[in-house]
Amino acid sequence: MTRFFGNLGLYFLVIVQLLGCSGISTLADKSVNKSLYSEYFLSSIEKIKESYQNGKANEALSALKKMKEEDLLPSERSLRRNLLGVILFSKKEYEQAIYHFELALVTSRLDNYLDAQINLNLGSTYYKMSLFEKAFSAINLVKKGFLNEKELKNYQNLRFKLAREIGNQKEALFSLTRFLGDKETVRELISSPNFEFLKKVFFGLSRTERFRFLEDFSNGKLFCVGYLAYLQAEKLFYRGDKSEAKDLMLWLEKEFGDADELMTLVRTFSGKVSHDNEIDPYSIGVVLPLSGPKSIFGKRALEGIDSGFRDFLRRKNGGESSFKMFVEDSKGSAVIGSYSVKRLIQKHKVSVIIGGLFSDEAEREYIEAKKKGIFFVSLSQVYLPKEKKDHLLLEIPGSVESQVNKLFSEDILKRFGKRVAIVHPEGGRGKAYIDEFWRKSKLKGVNVNGIVSFQKGRNDYRDPIKNLLGLKFKRERQEELEI
Repeated sequence: MTRFFGNLGLYFLVIVQLLGCSGISTLADKSVNKSLYSEYFLSSIEKIKESYQNGKANEALSALKKMKEEDLLPSERSLRRNLLGVILFSKKEYEQAIYHFELALVTSRLDNYLDAQINLNLGSTYYKMSLFEKAFSAINLVKKGFLNEKELKNYQNLRFKLAREIGNQKEALFSLTRFLGDKETVRELISSPNFEFLKKVFFGLSRTERFRFLEDFSNGKLFCVGYLAYLQAEKLFYRGDKSEAKDLMLWLEKEFGDADELMTLVRTFSGKVSHDNEIDPYSIGVVLPLSGPKSIFGKRALEGIDSGFRDFLRRKNGGESSFKMFVEDSKGSAVIGSYSVKRLIQKHKVSVIIGGLFSDEAEREYIEAKKKGIFFVSLSQVYLPKEKKDHLLLEIPGSVESQVNKLFSEDILKRFGKRVAIVHPEGGRGKAYIDEFWRKSKLKGVNVNGIVSFQKGRNDYRDPIKNLLGLKFKRERQEELEI
């Protein structure tokens, strides 16, 4: 059978042919009910697909059109029409593709698997034409139970995008939750480009609707649902609803006891709730270099933080609030900055710290805040291995992981290909990027063909680029060298 996937947003809508490679099923696989198809028909379809796979779309179309419908069984007619639609879609002849998908549905009811895929194909084509209401109606007819795991994920992604387009926020929330169901760590979850939308819609629900949502999805044991519940507990606690926060933590332990990372979060936060007198949710700490060579930058940052803080209070509470801000001078030293974090926590019981104006300070300050379970907002990137970062860190400039994740988005890979080389600065900063780049390249099947480093502070990169491209061999590559 042909399979048609809709990867939307940053992804491209593509058709994938089932040609017995990369885990793709063929007509001979167990997903096909052979009682509905003759051996001769299956053999003919395989040849047509092979022709299409080899770039001979017109030849494949011609062969399909030569088949006489009156000689075919009902399911064979549907499969033929479906394949016609898929090939026409690949040629961007969307209206003709829809015509064949709709005819395919007339006789597809005997093969549930085929019927589900045709409706998915139809909805995906309508989406490509920006006919969102029609697309949503089509995928509502998809029999999800007959889709395989990969097809189901694409169905959920398409359903989320369509629900969002037509303004059905709750349906978008439900579909996105299922789509993100394979995420098993906080980092995987928050790296998703759709995670912020998930949070926005979830917290846009009424209190009753949020708890009903958590209950409805609890049986699925989806990590993203458990993490939303954890974020809800945090919000309750910092708003003063400490009893309700405790109840939600107990619910999390009951429903998600097997999720190790969630339970680590729960235990850490439960300690805060149990000893809430040790943390003042209205106290904010700031650590910046206010003296020494870097003081000019620290003072500017403090002015910005203070201005933003006052603007927030003015908009939210008319200038009156229980929030308090305490400032410490790191003197441009990572050691002093780390000690300042510790002092803010011990003396003022702060619940969040803003600091790390420079990366060398950021790392030490974040580690100290992490020890005490205090949220740290870093004004620069933290060049620690991915596994040493957690939910208690927010990097304002964008983390290494988020930047590299953007490079590996489907639109970037589609445009520039999967053969890359890396030029990076020596030291911890470069290593952080290299480690994350290697990790993502393995997941995405990207070939790293070369790695070249340069000394920190260097502004002329011609030599490392020459080495990477082999341009130092002047005789062999004189023309490229001149360019």
